[in-house]
Amino acid sequence: MDQPSLDRPDPACLAVRRVLVVDDDPFSAQGLALILRHEGYEVQTAADGESALVIAAAFEPDAILSDLDLPGINGHELARQVCRHPAIGSRLRILVAVSGQSEADVRQRSREAGFDRHFAKPVDPDAILALLASIVWEGEPAVPAPSLRTRPQSVSS
Repeated sequence: MDQPSLDRPDPACLAVRRVLVVDDDPFSAQGLALILRHEGYEVQTAADGESALVIAAAFEPDAILSDLDLPGINGHELARQVCRHPAIGSRLRILVAVSGQSEADVRQRSREAGFDRHFAKPVDPDAILALLASIVWEGEPAVPAPSLRTRPQSVSS
């Protein structure tokens, strides 16, 4: 029988288990997805807002990490539709904008659209992992955030 790793929490104990990464840059999407999978998350990716809605309805993610500049439905409109969608919104615990834009007005529009947090690219993977690991709801244990690096990093949003 395999022993659980001391470096990574058991995926069954992760507060957020399913993550949808939405980015039209395949390197960004796949890179973040790879990191999340390595840490025990179940991850799917989408390259645009329309496919993100379809995938989210079937996948029922706990978290969505979305770029803002997407073809078709942009990230802000995606957030508004996700928040109004009963099947997606009922399970979703956090909606995070991940964007190359970080000006105050962009962050404000993100909040107004329904995003809970806004991270500027290039995003620090440890910050994303710490955020996801910090989400705890009643009856579920908190788990320490996994770390990709040995030195501490500050969490910024």
